[in-house]
Amino acid sequence: MPEDRDPQPVRTCSTFTAALIALADWLAQCGIDTVAMESTGVYWIPVYELLEARGFAVKLVEPSKLKMIASRKADVCDCQWLQQLHTFGLWSGSFRPDDQICVLRSSRRQRDRLVRYASQHIQHMQQALMQMHVQLHHVIDDISWLCVCPGNKKTGGRLSSGRMRKNASRAARIFRLAAYALARSQTALGAFYRRLKARLGPAKALTATAHTLAKIVYNMLRYGKAYVDRGAAYYEQQYRERVLKNLQHRAKQMGFELVPVTVTPAAGQSPSLWLSWRPDH
Repeated sequence: MPEDRDPQPVRTCSTFTAALIALADWLAQCGIDTVAMESTGVYWIPVYELLEARGFAVKLVEPSKLKMIASRKADVCDCQWLQQLHTFGLWSGSFRPDDQICVLRSSRRQRDRLVRYASQHIQHMQQALMQMHVQLHHVIDDISWLCVCPGNKKTGGRLSSGRMRKNASRAARIFRLAAYALARSQTALGAFYRRLKARLGPAKALTATAHTLAKIVYNMLRYGKAYVDRGAAYYEQQYRERVLKNLQHRAKQMGFELVPVTVTPAAGQSPSLWLSWRPDH
């Protein structure tokens, strides 16, 4: 601090909390309003926060600016030079955001650090498996891209090709075999396959069912969700409700409404439900 404020303007204190509180008391007794300090590593954060909480205006100085000053390498010389330039108003101070932004930034940086650590640990496990001659990473690499969804090649903002890429993934073949085995099953996926087969053909229906199976397996492995099959009847009922909802929407757009009509069955037949169109008044 300036020499006219205290007979001992240069003092050394430890970094314990009691010593920092004594430092703040000493600065307040000497009538100090602003403090300039060097931001080195993370050591400045406790001192900065304590002084700021006590009402001091603290300015952070980048260490690179001090390194450009020749023949001033000792800590005492650095602090005296900081105080002198700060007295003349030559330090602008580094930017420090608000407390809420600082907390959010620290949390985000911690998450990024943990993600990097996770990748490093994965590499260590992979090296250990390689030493044990377990080529697990080759199997996982075969699973990573299945090519069971339509292509998304766009040109000029329009879809130019929806053709799927060729792939030799063994996992994709397994999903396709499983989808083919569902062709005659009385399950929701079996009903899904049969309906797509009647509308799009067996090849596209097989790929779409394999894609649905891959998503189900991913959700089971990634999120621990259990798959519950509700049966073909449930799928048909859901499909019928979707069709009716779409028809009602289209009829309303055209100025009509759908009215259910029950047809009296003949002998030996079950009752049927039909829909008739009438203008919407």
